[in-house]
Amino acid sequence: MLGRPQSPVYSQLHAGAVTAGRHSHTARRCPRCFPRSLLARPCAECTELVLSHEGLQELSGFDAFRDLESLFVNDNKLTSLHGLDKNARIKSLYAHNNQICTLRGSLSHFRFLRLLDLSNNSLRGLDKVVKTLASFQHLEVLNLRDNPVCEESDYRMTLVCALPACLQVLDQHVVTAQERFQVRRLLAESSRARSRF
Repeated sequence: MLGRPQSPVYSQLHAGAVTAGRHSHTARRCPRCFPRSLLARPCAECTELVLSHEGLQELSGFDAFRDLESLFVNDNKLTSLHGLDKNARIKSLYAHNNQICTLRGSLSHFRFLRLLDLSNNSLRGLDKVVKTLASFQHLEVLNLRDNPVCEESDYRMTLVCALPACLQVLDQHVVTAQERFQVRRLLAESSRARSRF
């Protein structure tokens, strides 16, 4: 992807999604999936779909893409992630550079999600974000950079502590074992200090 720093994990997951898929499409180029309109005749074998820079304001018509594993809906005008409830196999979701302000919607259906890029959106409310993301047991790469939520107190520490141990990269920075240890130690010290009062 142009202009996006590539950590080894980020690159590996992206490359895996592209090469492991049986069939990959962009919105304009696949005659099998998109002969006349964007989602007119979906391809049952499609595992990767690129709908970047399409001016999308909502997501609909994805039900037939049951095998979809990687979805690129970045650089659109989305405010939420609804319309993907039937796409439970999605492992990589690139929805950066939109106007997404909530994690409610289809995101909760992606049980196997490994990579989530929601950078440069309008997400707020660290507690709500943590509550949603903590349920993703396979999440390895998370990018929330350039969202208002990143400015909240103890943002990174809270996410590192709350998200599953499989998280390897947060906001394009590797989460190290040392960082996890320090976060747990700080939280334990904070908890002990609060219990004294």
